[in-house]
Amino acid sequence: MTTPAFKVCKFCDHRWPSRQAFLADPEIDFIGYQSFVHDGVLGLFLFNHRPCGTTLALSAKLFADLHGDRIYESRDDFEAAAPECLSSASGRACPAACECGFVRKMIGYIRERAARV
Repeated sequence: MTTPAFKVCKFCDHRWPSRQAFLADPEIDFIGYQSFVHDGVLGLFLFNHRPCGTTLALSAKLFADLHGDRIYESRDDFEAAAPECLSSASGRACPAACECGFVRKMIGYIRERAARV
């Protein structure tokens, strides 16, 4: 009986045994986050697998255990509370208590892991 892989590339069949192995792979590039407007935890983190050029999508739920804080289920008013929230590329922590905080924290975590490789 084989252990199920954390992620399998649908194009080249490359297998990563764990989230850690996937994030540590130097041939994986983080490219962004695709949100589901009404539920940040159901969004997708997108990665490119350089050897074959495939874009891989990982459910944000696969990272929920890394958050360490409450994952909010609603969004604050962007205009009033956190206008910079939509610009996650800024790297600044968002002060609003909303579901976007989880996404921003995970993007930082993913980028930090990639920088260590």
